[in-house]
Amino acid sequence: MRTPSREAGFTIVELMVVLLIVSITLAASVPAFNRYLASNTLQNAAEEFAGHLRLARQTAVAQGVPQIVSWDVDAKTYTIVTDTNGDAIAQAGEPVLGPFSLPNGITLANDGGDPFAGTQVSFNPNGSASQSGTGVLSNDRNGSLSLSVLSPTGQVRVH
Repeated sequence: MRTPSREAGFTIVELMVVLLIVSITLAASVPAFNRYLASNTLQNAAEEFAGHLRLARQTAVAQGVPQIVSWDVDAKTYTIVTDTNGDAIAQAGEPVLGPFSLPNGITLANDGGDPFAGTQVSFNPNGSASQSGTGVLSNDRNGSLSLSVLSPTGQVRVH
């Protein structure tokens, strides 16, 4: 005669314990994931802005025509203008790339220690920039990255 055997499986209590452990783990990881996303968004915004500054410099050298990068702190946008008449002023009728927008939650401001004199920088056909300065990109979680332009070489750096 056969003896009755217990069927294989999980009890409802065991399933509830596993669900409780998974829920606690997920709840603990959400703030860290949000911090990671904010940090990643800030890094990407800084690298994209720096990439556009480098593009403007390279275009000025390749085409032999100055390029102006101007930004609007309040609107959180920036544009690249081909300065066809070479007067270092962005004017209607000159070719424009952009506007490019900063992501939500990202702001741009001048660095207090090494600020730009204005809200634009021109890259010359020899690769130099019209001015040196540092801008600060910040997010709403108190993260920040600096973006610097070095006048004599036109070098753009994120730090």
